[in-house]
Amino acid sequence: MIPPRNLDDENREDRLQGTETWCNCGHCTVMPTQRECLCCHEVAKIDRRRKKGSEQPTFITLKQGFQSVCLDPDV
Repeated sequence: MIPPRNLDDENREDRLQGTETWCNCGHCTVMPTQRECLCCHEVAKIDRRRKKGSEQPTFITLKQGFQSVCLDPDV
């Protein structure tokens, strides 16, 4: 597993070239900016939430409620 990075570190590697060096969940995609290129496993608060509960999905978007809470524009 790739160790968590300092989210404030402006000198991080170029994440725009691909996800192989920074994605731990296997579902990340390259975003328009390096700041947006972030794996759910790299954010402690998300990682704790991801691990909470009886089911252990490998990434946050599989958690029950993610679709309705995070992606529904009417919420």
